[in-house]
Amino acid sequence: MAITARPHTPAAIDDPAYQAYLTLRVGFVAAPILFGLDKFTNLLAALALARLATAFRPAHDAEQL
Repeated sequence: MAITARPHTPAAIDDPAYQAYLTLRVGFVAAPILFGLDKFTNLLAALALARLATAFRPAHDAEQL
């Protein structure tokens, strides 16, 4: 029994349902890997805190600019 791969035709790539499927598939594979790696590096937590620090800057710091 031979296993053959189905080729990706331009019609399949242009299909919105296939695009949604592919987006979800990539997202559900990439997100756990990235969040798992962040457990050891804490880069995403640091990025979030840096963005919050610039959003809620104290008034005395804003006057110096």
